[in-house]
Amino acid sequence: MSFQPEKIEELKAKLKGAVKQQRIEILIDLAKVYASNNLFDEGIDVLTQATKLTKKYNREDLAWQFLIKISTIYFFKGNYELSLKNCLQCLKLSEKYQNKTGIGSSLILYGAILRVQNEHSKALETYEKALKYFDENIDKTEIAKIYSGIGLVYNELEHPEKALPYFEKVLDMVKENESLLSTAFANLGNTYIILKNFEKAFYFHSKAYELNKHKNNDYNHCITLANLAHDLLEIGKADEALEHLEEALQIAIELKANKLIEKIYEFTFRAYLIKKNYEKTEEYLNLYLQKNKEILNEEKNKKIAEFEVKFQTQKKEQEKEIYRLKNIELVKLNKELKETQSKLVEAEKLKMFYAMVVTANHQLNQPLAAILGNITLIQMTSYQKLDENLKRYLDNLFEASNRCTEILEKLRELKNPKYIDYFGEIKMIDLNSF
Repeated sequence: MSFQPEKIEELKAKLKGAVKQQRIEILIDLAKVYASNNLFDEGIDVLTQATKLTKKYNREDLAWQFLIKISTIYFFKGNYELSLKNCLQCLKLSEKYQNKTGIGSSLILYGAILRVQNEHSKALETYEKALKYFDENIDKTEIAKIYSGIGLVYNELEHPEKALPYFEKVLDMVKENESLLSTAFANLGNTYIILKNFEKAFYFHSKAYELNKHKNNDYNHCITLANLAHDLLEIGKADEALEHLEEALQIAIELKANKLIEKIYEFTFRAYLIKKNYEKTEEYLNLYLQKNKEILNEEKNKKIAEFEVKFQTQKKEQEKEIYRLKNIELVKLNKELKETQSKLVEAEKLKMFYAMVVTANHQLNQPLAAILGNITLIQMTSYQKLDENLKRYLDNLFEASNRCTEILEKLRELKNPKYIDYFGEIKMIDLNSF
């Protein structure tokens, strides 16, 4: 991918002498150049400028197309809070100007945000609602996005048999669109992985690879390489898998895509384990564990910062409310003050709960990953040499470690914890409350 500084400077120069509608059009072109060079923060900046200009020039009816792009960039950056904020703003403006395309596009992205936040039922409802705003004979691209979203929800709910028909529909609809066709192939490959049909998974991932390898999208190409490597590992072709993983790792490091790097390290240590190269297995297992720890630390710091901002915001709002109530009669004031103080206490308790969850994940995920990694090594190398009792003990240990990991994941996903009776006055968190 070649950087285009000359094009960027040319557009910036044009921007200085442009007026009204011209400024908006140049900002759109500039955003496209930034996007093609993976300069997403700069893209957000110029799209935000374009959004402000639509209001200045009384053309807010155009703002939805910029807001949806901003929301999409934040979504792929993993900032779902800002993605949701811009998406809902886009939806509100689109409804105000009765823009069916804007409403439908907003609902598609809203469905994706709900999906990644594990609000699967709401996501399906939102996708179904979005379908009403598009004509299947005209808006095939948008309908393909909706079907893809529905398929992804069913895969996440571990119902690949329900996902498959949606991805197959997409395949029929996007044959002329290489980008969407590549995504359809990848989704079908991932679905067949869940179905344990690794030959078909490899077939569809290979199709995606052929379409992606000559395109200017390094991230998608990297994911495709990792998917292919996974399929090859499952059918025992470790050498071929390592070739793909080596290429994928170079791209992932260049993109600073830590989660992709972690996944590539995991697949690499598995490949060397199959080849019985235990020195390399240990090397990449350690790299995997190190990257896993790094990601957990980043997530911990990010969550702590988010929780602190949320807590301080709630605290300020409650303090404002307390101040407002000073002019109300004493009886009512006393009652509302108690309610407000109770909310502050609940906010503090929620903050403490989040801190506990972050700490538990940070402290336990690393040793659990090490335990599971070493159990996997034993299972792959020495399992058949163990007597039946030791095999049973090892299987129980593996199952218990996975259960611990699942509990930590559930705790991490809880947004508003609910409590149930445990013993006497002691309560425990209901892990099935989300």
